[in-house]
Amino acid sequence: MPSVKGRALATLLWLLAGALRAGVPDSPTPTVIPTDTVSLQAEVYNAAGEPVRALYNGGIDAVPASVALDAGTFVEGSVSATVLLAGDLAPTGPIVWDGLTDGADPAAPGSYYITVTTVDGTSQTTQWKLSVVVLAPTPTPSATPTISPTLTVSPTASPTASISPTATRTVTPAFRASGQPRSILGPSPLRGHQPLCLSFAQAPTASHWQVYSLDGAKVAELGFGSQRDQCWEPAGVAEGIYMVHLDITLAGGGHEQRWQKVALLP
Repeated sequence: MPSVKGRALATLLWLLAGALRAGVPDSPTPTVIPTDTVSLQAEVYNAAGEPVRALYNGGIDAVPASVALDAGTFVEGSVSATVLLAGDLAPTGPIVWDGLTDGADPAAPGSYYITVTTVDGTSQTTQWKLSVVVLAPTPTPSATPTISPTLTVSPTASPTASISPTATRTVTPAFRASGQPRSILGPSPLRGHQPLCLSFAQAPTASHWQVYSLDGAKVAELGFGSQRDQCWEPAGVAEGIYMVHLDITLAGGGHEQRWQKVALLP
């Protein structure tokens, strides 16, 4: 006859076997939620260091090798500046400044900079400072109507001799030909004593220039008709990079309007 200890041990083994037959539920597997290892913040400041616009505050996959802008100069309300992160590390969409403030008002013409700051998993901070200039929009000049004189002839009873009409030959003034499908402003770079002249793809009827420094200040404004020499004399103007807005009307009915960068050397 088994002892009391033997019966207790047999009962314990029988209970353990029953538990194994019934099965033991698996422990839940923890869900790993990936987190960004690098945080990124992009903000716009004016020249006085005052915040203008918060562009982005979130995470990216890694610290970018470099940061740049696709454009360093744009006209208020017409173009935007996009932050380019080397390695295609931008989050759900591009980081773009559309020229507006946090209050949705257009930023005043002038100099600004965009700061891009990253903090990695070791709390190491990296910052880039990107300059951008906002230019004032150029007003479109109004067309001036041309009034042609009208000759009135009163009939008389006296016989008059018949006058055959004489063909009038119109001479088109010579112009600087660019030899290209569009007008060219040059030379660039140019020295302070050299004139900056405009060459055309075809004969012009008018051209309007506006010259700006990179801080948005207007340096010069010029207007020309159909004359051959259409040039700007930059004597006394400081060396640097300038943006020239050109508004050109051509004799064939064509029209050109664009910005061109010019480098002025001492």
